Amino acid sequence: MLTFQNLYDWQVLVGHFKQKKILELNASLPWDYEKAKAKLAFQGGQEFHAEVLGIEHKEDKRWIWASSVKESGIPEVSLNSVERIQRVGHINDIPQLVDNHVSLNEVSALDLALIGTGYTDAVGYFALESPGVGFAWILLFDEAKKPISFSALEVSTFVTEALQSFEISDHRFSINTLLEFLSGEEVDEEDEMTLTDSSGHAITFQFDNAKRLSKINVTAGC
Repeated sequence: MLTFQNLYDWQVLVGHFKQKKILELNASLPWDYEKAKAKLAFQGGQEFHAEVLGIEHKEDKRWIWASSVKESGIPEVSLNSVERIQRVGHINDIPQLVDNHVSLNEVSALDLALIGTGYTDAVGYFALESPGVGFAWILLFDEAKKPISFSALEVSTFVTEALQSFEISDHRFSINTLLEFLSGEEVDEEDEMTLTDSSGHAITFQFDNAKRLSKINVTAGC
């Protein structure tokens, strides 16, 4: 069975990489959110299908899953992802995903948004301020499903910085999931794994016996 930490290790790098890419295109643009239509659009940029993940209450430091506040007028079409994520919680008995109210002293809203973004087809997340309450965390979906571009050097820098920023216990598992996401193919989880970008540049990750990253090597293509 999965634990919360297992799920976090599994999805945090993928979720963070997706968010990095979406910010590169839309970070500084004005936006407009239409709850009834489940749409969030950036001015002069992209329009996304928006699904509500949960509400972060700042004052009492708790998270409320969107599925437990349906009376607030959240349309059913905006609840598909949260129900899918909570299903994983029920199957694996993960209280952070099952309990309607979750203490933000145990997990952060960002942790839950990264898991939600990584586990689903979301391309990123958005924290929408709710005056007097906190933030509504929303997952963004691009119906065009554009492929994500990357370079070996970019991935090397991304992984190095991410491992310093996030509390990932199993580096090998987490990086394996990222490589599968970027390559679109199954990657055997081994002590050495390689990813090649569209220019033929390769990045190789090596791991120690504790499944911690020990070395990254980027080589030029022919």
